[in-house]
Amino acid sequence: MQQRNRKLSLYFGVSVLATLLSQAGLAFAFGVWRWPIVASMLFALAVSIVPAFILSELLIWSGDKSSRRLHQRATAFVGASVIGSLLSIAFVWLAVQIAGALRANHMTMSLTANFSSLGSGLVIWIFRYKYLDRRVYKSTVSTTIALPPSSNARSNVEES
Repeated sequence: MQQRNRKLSLYFGVSVLATLLSQAGLAFAFGVWRWPIVASMLFALAVSIVPAFILSELLIWSGDKSSRRLHQRATAFVGASVIGSLLSIAFVWLAVQIAGALRANHMTMSLTANFSSLGSGLVIWIFRYKYLDRRVYKSTVSTTIALPPSSNARSNVEES
């Protein structure tokens, strides 16, 4: 339990740092340099993925002995990040297109891009952790949270 909480806390910290780097990259590329949204999202991914991988290797999964070599883990990490980012790019692109159709100004469109990126990123973050922990690093620490049965479930069982 303690190791799982430590790992999740470290993953959260590394993810926050990667998100800050990514959001800064997105803000500059789309908001300041006025690049197209897809190019801006790819730039944001590029500036965040290397530090995230290095910190993940050193801090989060340093104790997990995976049978995969470094380049295999890096490829899986990048693949998970790219797939997640492509889904996020599609969601952000759609949000910006809707904001543009509603005649939003560039500042509003920039905020829309950042907020939709954060929202979609949160969902992807959860799935990426599970994939990396179970499939890439083959962690033996369970990360599922066992919830006690609800009082309704107990009362239904007792009545039977």
